Amino acid sequence: MSRTKRVALCALFTALLVVSGFVRIPTPVVAITLQVQVALLAGVLLGGEWGALSALVYTALGLIGLPVFAYGGGISYALQPTFGYLLGLSVGAFVAGKIAKSGEASYARLFLSAAAGLGVVYLLGTAYALCILLFYLGETPLWKEFLVGYIAIPLCKDVLLTAVCLPPVKRLLPRLNAAVNEKRE
Repeated sequence: MSRTKRVALCALFTALLVVSGFVRIPTPVVAITLQVQVALLAGVLLGGEWGALSALVYTALGLIGLPVFAYGGGISYALQPTFGYLLGLSVGAFVAGKIAKSGEASYARLFLSAAAGLGVVYLLGTAYALCILLFYLGETPLWKEFLVGYIAIPLCKDVLLTAVCLPPVKRLLPRLNAAVNEKRE
């Protein structure tokens, strides 16, 4: 696939991340969006580097002030407890893409790549949230509410939606891989 096609697909996934941030179900703690699935999809379909780049561009757009995040934008958004999940999108896309592209696109490999990507997003997101709550906001969260609000509810949604996305992704990968491997004329 030409560099131009890769850049265009990267831009497309950045736009999809913006749109998926606006499709949200508000909860008391973390807005439930489709951003994790879009980021993992970018990593699996485009490869680790390009998938991560699409999420990094999305994060940069929000940090420079464009209201692309679930609740706005701007540099001060970095002090929100949920900002760690946005940082995790890039790393999660990278990990998912590297695992998915390391061999044949079987359901097992796609599941492993999605699980690893989700794990990275939640590890970074919850660690960041805990640090912001404790050290910046000076709040001591109740563990039950923290675990339910920042992990259990969003993770259940992400596992379910990711599982629903795997069959279409498996069908799409051969076509995209064929486009990647086509010779430029």
